[in-house]
Amino acid sequence: METVNRILVTLVEANHLACATNPHHQRLAIVLLDNIIELELRRTAEKAFLWDRTTWYAGVRKHNRKRRNLVSRQFHELLTLAAEESLITDDDTQQLAYTHRVRNRVFHQGWPEDSSDLLLSITLLYRFIRRHFPIWRSSGWLMLPRESAIPIAEAKDDHSGRAPLLFGFEDPKSEECLDFMHGFQSESHWSRVLEHCLTFDDSRDVRPLIKQRITNLLDKIEQRIDYLTESDLTDFNSVLAQRFSIMTPVFEEYEIQGKAMRDPATALNIYLAVLDSEERLLDIADPAERAAKFHEILDAHKFRPDIISSLQLDEYRQRAQRVTTQSEPIGITQFLEIEERLEAVGRAASECALDLDAYEQWMLDCSRGK
Repeated sequence: METVNRILVTLVEANHLACATNPHHQRLAIVLLDNIIELELRRTAEKAFLWDRTTWYAGVRKHNRKRRNLVSRQFHELLTLAAEESLITDDDTQQLAYTHRVRNRVFHQGWPEDSSDLLLSITLLYRFIRRHFPIWRSSGWLMLPRESAIPIAEAKDDHSGRAPLLFGFEDPKSEECLDFMHGFQSESHWSRVLEHCLTFDDSRDVRPLIKQRITNLLDKIEQRIDYLTESDLTDFNSVLAQRFSIMTPVFEEYEIQGKAMRDPATALNIYLAVLDSEERLLDIADPAERAAKFHEILDAHKFRPDIISSLQLDEYRQRAQRVTTQSEPIGITQFLEIEERLEAVGRAASECALDLDAYEQWMLDCSRGK
């Protein structure tokens, strides 16, 4: 019963948090829901490894050591394996990748990228659990437990963690007691238990949330781009120097003095090229080696002079407007596709805008003699 109880206790606690309106409770609900899905997905998907062995009649096993290690460490690899084993659909894979990213954000940073991420993620996670957990059920045969059945409200006092949990519709004293104990091998029993565990309303139409999420994403990017392009007099060399002079002497003050660079697209390309490698560059002790690596990365970047003009934010806004007239799976796919396409540019624009703001604030402080 330990596997069953782990699922049920986690879901009950997550449900209490999900039903709250406090965003901090909702954040914790996402962490718990994501965790139990990952545990059950791993338990179910890795059954593919159980019978995958190198034998004289079957040859070399399908999944090698490297693949097994990747699946055990990386959520993306686990999703890929689950999809290959037909445990989840392509839509499930996309949605779980999104909700897991939200989980990582709220777990490590304490807040989501967007406020609508909380409700949207909880809804998607609930729907996934309702669809898949009754089918997956528990592994193996359940042994008749020694512990007496207890109401779910008393689970916190069960030191063994194995006592069968009651939700109010069972009668453990009846002749069907044995069926109750082994009921978790039944899809219908699981579905009924989940009805009692999960009282959060996941039947809501999430399309307005998806539309709002896309709109918020586009607004954020547009605000950053507007800030970067609002003045033709902005010297981006000075902004770049604030961040990248430690990586290359090209941005040292004596190099950029009198050499203003007014093009925001050029600055944005530099951020795009370097951001993913920035931490790695900062770990290089030798300045000459660090500068050489910086320029190697910059030279490898495909420069896009139309990076701002080609964003087509208006087209994406039109797609956002159409989300409410399409099915929910299509709407979610639209959001994830738009987000994937704009993620790198949006991050570069955000970082560049923050650095520009810091530089202008520093200039203002200097003019005031601070």
